Amino acid sequence: CALGVATPLAYELVQARLRRRGLFVRHASFLDRALRVRKVLFDKTGTLTLGQLTLAAPEQLDQLPGEARAALYQMVARSNHPVSQALLRALSAGPEAGRPALDPTLTITEEPGQGLTLRHRDHEYRLGRRGFVTTSAELAPASPADVSAFFGRDGELLCQYGFVEDLCPDARTEVEQLQRAGLSVWMLSGDTAPKVADSARRLGLARERVYSGLSPEDKARQVRLVDGGAGDTLMIGDGINDALAFAAAACAGTPAVDRPTLPERADFYFLGVGLGPIALALELARKTHAVIRRNLCLAALYNAVVLGLSLGGLMTPLRCAIAMPLSSLLILLATVHSLREQPAKKELAEPRPLPALYPAEAQL
Repeated sequence: CALGVATPLAYELVQARLRRRGLFVRHASFLDRALRVRKVLFDKTGTLTLGQLTLAAPEQLDQLPGEARAALYQMVARSNHPVSQALLRALSAGPEAGRPALDPTLTITEEPGQGLTLRHRDHEYRLGRRGFVTTSAELAPASPADVSAFFGRDGELLCQYGFVEDLCPDARTEVEQLQRAGLSVWMLSGDTAPKVADSARRLGLARERVYSGLSPEDKARQVRLVDGGAGDTLMIGDGINDALAFAAAACAGTPAVDRPTLPERADFYFLGVGLGPIALALELARKTHAVIRRNLCLAALYNAVVLGLSLGGLMTPLRCAIAMPLSSLLILLATVHSLREQPAKKELAEPRPLPALYPAEAQL
């Protein structure tokens, strides 16, 4: 019963519990391979971050003259660029009655890779790169930011805006939970060093575990270096450029369920905005293993006791008829009890540190 019923039941209970939290296991062997995971590697954009920019200092907009602010609104309201959308959200944050109406007579031109231009009331407004907006060397960077944009009128620089990438709502919490569980967390990204460093700082990641400017081949190479042949890496990514890293890692997961090939290469995928219960999945994998091992020990003990009683002539057909279903029922009830879902407040309890796979790990 422990092998034929309780063990599959344990796996199904855990996978059902993860499904309720938005994580779907594609390969049943993941729960076994997850026991070895000691290193979790994340892609940045679209995984740890939302891929959406936010204005670092919204109060800068209040410093613009009313006419310039209205012109800026007319420009960004007609552009789908992430910088324009970030400014539009900041400009639209106030009361709806205070927002200017879109003027259909205005013409906005966009130069790819440079910025936007608006000619209005004998003035030319520009938003984009510094060289596109002005030749002036005024204004130091407003704040440490991932991206900067400049806004000017008739070649005069009016303001410089800094933008940061929004982290996933649960990114820092999930990273901290993984680290408290004794896992080492890494970030691998193809973005520039300043953008990656800023995200790593907000997530509380060690500098030596953060890599920027990586190509898909570089990511896969770095995964193999981190793994070192131990088979203890879990890679989380959302782009096709992470496919090689998926193949190099022992386990892989993705939030990108809408991509044509990436979910097929992953052991699990998760839905919604955020990282999903990755730490919970690893914790439940260890708990499932412990429950199965306990069940097998109980089954071995039961058989040893019953065989001893049988050899001693103390077992009757009636006692056998009672002991057999009773032992099976107890094993099943113990499995359900051990893997039942706890209240939400207990789900966030601090995880226990992982045991070392090898004695040498205790010195690392």
